[in-house]
Amino acid sequence: MTRFMQLIENNSDLKAFCAQKLPSFITVDTEFMREKTYYPQLCLIQVGGEGIEPVAIDPLAKGLDLSPLLKIFADKKILKVFHAPKQDLEIFYQLMDGKLPTPIFDTQVAASVLGYGDQIGYNTLVQQICKEEIDKSRQFTNWALRPLSEAQLKYAIGDVTYLITVYIKLSADLKKQKRLDWIEEEMKILSNPKTYKNDPEEAWKRIKIRSGKRLDYIVLKALAAWREQFAQDKDIPKTRILRDEVLAQLAMIHPTKPDQLTRIRSLPDHYKSGHHCTNLLKVIKTAVDTAETAEIDLPMKKPRAATDISAVLDMLKLLLKLNAHEHGLAAKMIANASDLEQLAMDNTEDLPLLQGWRYKVFGQDAENLLKGKLMIGLKKGKIIKNLT
Repeated sequence: MTRFMQLIENNSDLKAFCAQKLPSFITVDTEFMREKTYYPQLCLIQVGGEGIEPVAIDPLAKGLDLSPLLKIFADKKILKVFHAPKQDLEIFYQLMDGKLPTPIFDTQVAASVLGYGDQIGYNTLVQQICKEEIDKSRQFTNWALRPLSEAQLKYAIGDVTYLITVYIKLSADLKKQKRLDWIEEEMKILSNPKTYKNDPEEAWKRIKIRSGKRLDYIVLKALAAWREQFAQDKDIPKTRILRDEVLAQLAMIHPTKPDQLTRIRSLPDHYKSGHHCTNLLKVIKTAVDTAETAEIDLPMKKPRAATDISAVLDMLKLLLKLNAHEHGLAAKMIANASDLEQLAMDNTEDLPLLQGWRYKVFGQDAENLLKGKLMIGLKKGKIIKNLT
C-alpha cells in the first residue's frame, strides 16, 4: 500500500486539510520522543481516513497552530481510531488542556476481545488482516531531526493507512459477534482524563516498598511528590532524579543528617552534599515532623485466606482457561491471578470479572462453580461443564 503523504508545515495547509469534508472515522498516530524529557516531545501527527489523502502534520514547524486539528479531535461526530493509544492520548491530554480526543476506538483492545491475543502489536495485526509487512526499521529513528526523510514518511503513512482496513475489519467483526459493548466498556478508561493526570501527590502509589509502617509511607509520599514535581518543572525523566528503589530506601531509613546519606545504596553522589543534599533532607524532615497530622490512605493489605484455597484456585484457573478458549479470548483479558485469588476468598467488591462482559463470559460461571451449581468433568476425553 504505497500512497503519497502530504507533510503539513504551515497554517494554510493545515486549515485546508481540516476544512474538507471528513469521513465518519479518521485514523490517528503520532511519533514522539521522551528519552530525555518528562513529557513526550511530539514530533509528528499522522491522520488518515477513507476518501481523504493521508497527511503528516509537523508540530515542530515554526508558527504552526494546531487548533484546527484539535477542534476535529474534539468533534464527537468523528470517531478517532488509534492502536494502543495510551501514550498518544497522554500527548493530546497536554495539548488539549486536560481534555481528550473523543470518541475513540482502540484497535488493540478490539483485537483482544476478538481473539487475536492479548496486547497484539500493530505490525502483527496488519500482517494478519491486511496481509502486508510493515518495515519497522524507522520506528526508533530521531523524529525530532529535520528534514524528515522519505523513508520516515513512508513508515509514518503505514501507521494510519493500514489502520483503516484494520478498523473496518475489527468493527464489522465486533458487530457480527455482538461485542461492541465490550470495547465500549474498555474505552471508558482510555477516555477518562484522570488516566493521564500525573498528580505528584499520587505518585507514591506507583512505587513498591516493603514496609508496613505508616511513617515510611508518609516519607515515601513526600519524596515521590517532590521528585514528580521536580521532573515536571524541569521536564526531565523521573529516573534521572532518583530511581524508585532509592526513594524506597530513603523512606524506610528517613535520614536527617548528611552522613546518613552515605549509607544509602545507589544514591547519586551529588545528593550526599551541597544544596541537593540540603533539599532532600528538608523534604524528609518535613515529612517526619508533620507525620502525626499528615493524611494518607495506606494501601490495603490483601487478606490471607483462612483456609487453603489452592484447590479452589486450580478449579477457577481451569474454568478460566475453558471459557477463554470457548469465547476465543486471551485468559489475561478476562482475569488475572490476583482476581481469581480474591474471588476464591470471597473478596468480590469492585472485582472486574464480576462486571460487564467479563461476568457474561466467565464471572457467572465462576460464581456457579463456587456455589456448587457448576460441575467440571471429563466425557470421552474432553473437559465439559454442566450446570447442576
